[in-house]
Amino acid sequence: MIENQTARAEVLPLTGLRFVAAFLVFAFHIHIRWPLSETPWLDSILSEGAVGMSVFFILSGYILAYTYAGRDFSLRSYFTARFARIYPVYIAAGILALPWLAIVLKDGLLGLARGFALVVANSLMIQAWFPQLFGYWNNPAAWSLSVEAFFYLLFPFLIVWLQKLPVRALVAALILAYCLSVLPGFVYAVFEPRPEPALAIFYAMPIFRLPEFVFGISIYLLRNEFRRLSLFGGVAAVALLAYLALFGHLLPLFVLHNWIAVPLIGVVILGLARGSGVLAKALSTRPAVYAGKISFCFYMFQFPVIFGALQLRKYFEMDAYSAFSICFVSLTVISIMGYHLIEEPFRKSIRSHGAKLDVPSFHSA
Repeated sequence: MIENQTARAEVLPLTGLRFVAAFLVFAFHIHIRWPLSETPWLDSILSEGAVGMSVFFILSGYILAYTYAGRDFSLRSYFTARFARIYPVYIAAGILALPWLAIVLKDGLLGLARGFALVVANSLMIQAWFPQLFGYWNNPAAWSLSVEAFFYLLFPFLIVWLQKLPVRALVAALILAYCLSVLPGFVYAVFEPRPEPALAIFYAMPIFRLPEFVFGISIYLLRNEFRRLSLFGGVAAVALLAYLALFGHLLPLFVLHNWIAVPLIGVVILGLARGSGVLAKALSTRPAVYAGKISFCFYMFQFPVIFGALQLRKYFEMDAYSAFSICFVSLTVISIMGYHLIEEPFRKSIRSHGAKLDVPSFHSA
């Protein structure tokens, strides 16, 4: 039972990285509604901020492998921990977004049918499998939690299989995961007719984002083989930003950047996990780590904050920087409250209750 083993130490720079990714996605969501800059290179970075989702998915695979690889654990303990980690905040964010669900319900019987479908799909975290649902309810955050739920479901079986592979086979699995992460965007770019909605299919559907998660698991299992590569984490971070600044605007779909974003993000994570270098030290500071801890709330509560600001814009003139400042401060305050009043208390309570019922049953060693 994993709760009875000594917990592995938190990798502080990777906690800090979570907020960097959440902030990049937040800035992207603001920029597409209130353009923050017309400077070409900065506009290109901000417009491609959705690449931050690849950071989340690869990092998720890496951290789960770090937590569970080489250990015995029960499926009950694992799924209880995953449920406790995301569901309370997920439900809170959905409740805050209920006013926008009411918009759907105005369409009579059709609205009621749509509302029922949305509530069922979102409650079960399967909405990302239905492209038509992408633009409804808690859209800026909920789809990615549906993707994460799919990852979580498969992880216990993936980790058992992957860590039994010899190094060469694991490298092959890593390369395959990379190729499959690139393939959806490549197919979208070179084949016609292109299905619509492309964003909801190629960008948001769980099966197309699974390879990034497997890539994250694989780089953790191969971390000792990539020790020299980890020296270039800071260089990889700069290279990714430079690529987005110079070429990001040339590609029409965010996952088209995976050909370079996925390996560079992998090197960044390896470098931060190593713990040395300027970037790792910066992300290990107390403010950066705390920001990382509240980053899940920061990400999940974007929808009501941003769309609330959009409603205010109907009554008050707001330039881009005013909108950004109002949303950032409001979201930070809500995130701090959400972390201390919802995320942490419910996580501890649920995991404590689950531990009392747990029986060891799953072996990853």
